[in-house]
Amino acid sequence: GIKMGDVNGNASVNGSVAVETRGDKAMLISTDEQQLQSGQNYTVVFKAKDLAKIQGYQFTLSVDPSLATIEGIDYSGVMKADNFGIFTRNGMITTSFVRAPLAGAPAGSAEGESILFTLKLKAESNSALSRALSLNSRLTHVEAYNQSEEVMGVQLTFGAEAVAERAALRQNVPNPFSEETAIGFYLPKASKAVLTIRDVKGALIYRVEGNYTKGNNQVMLKQNELGASGVMYYTLETSDFTDTKKMVVLQQ
Repeated sequence: GIKMGDVNGNASVNGSVAVETRGDKAMLISTDEQQLQSGQNYTVVFKAKDLAKIQGYQFTLSVDPSLATIEGIDYSGVMKADNFGIFTRNGMITTSFVRAPLAGAPAGSAEGESILFTLKLKAESNSALSRALSLNSRLTHVEAYNQSEEVMGVQLTFGAEAVAERAALRQNVPNPFSEETAIGFYLPKASKAVLTIRDVKGALIYRVEGNYTKGNNQVMLKQNELGASGVMYYTLETSDFTDTKKMVVLQQ
């Protein structure tokens, strides 16, 4: 058998593995782009083309915990439970796979494409799936081997049907807080936005309006600016987007 994350016996517990990748070849893993909506559950099917040409592979899959959380894995594809290490709290999954010498056609294959596994996620914010997932070497070094034993890279691609970018309001960090917290949000284009904070009765506690840039933005909020504590709700509004999240303000 093989150790998790040890396709060729050179795994490192800190991910600092030096491997020479020959040429510009790469194993391509694909999934369809999806637009995540906060609070909703999603299934993400990972597929590989021409898997019969691959002898083995390994990588770390990271899930941005501010955008989505790992709910589990469906092992109905080529890969089974023994091929994975799941670190839900850190938003990381390690995986390695070695083809059995006499294995036949991969399970779930169709027209040269094989289903590897299906990831179950719960969205924590409105975001494109491609912003929530990434392959890296944080726990298990990214590499693959073809039938000629050449070292290859591994790349994650998303379906050609791109999902239009949408604004997203992040959960404040830290939460709860007693002194200061950061409220982050993403805008697909530069625009005016209003951030308001209300108490559980709906009374307005705080309001800030500004012109924000395309991409990630952040508003720093101090407890003494609110003059209150307890459960509160903050809302971001633009001309075509509104979202609300809950936060807890501790009394100093």
